[in-house]
Amino acid sequence: MLAHNTGALLDGFKEKTRRIALEQLKSLGVEVEFNTSYSKVDSQKTKEQKGKRV
Repeated sequence: MLAHNTGALLDGFKEKTRRIALEQLKSLGVEVEFNTSYSKVDSQKTKEQKGKRV
């Protein structure tokens, strides 16, 4: 899982580059969450600042 606190990966890069990067991450099985930040991370779970546990 990759949590990104903005709405897009690679801010400042061209849209095509950001889209390709996201597609590559997904093809590797990475779950990407946008506009998300986590307050606590350990080996078992994470806790989102909004209170949601993952």
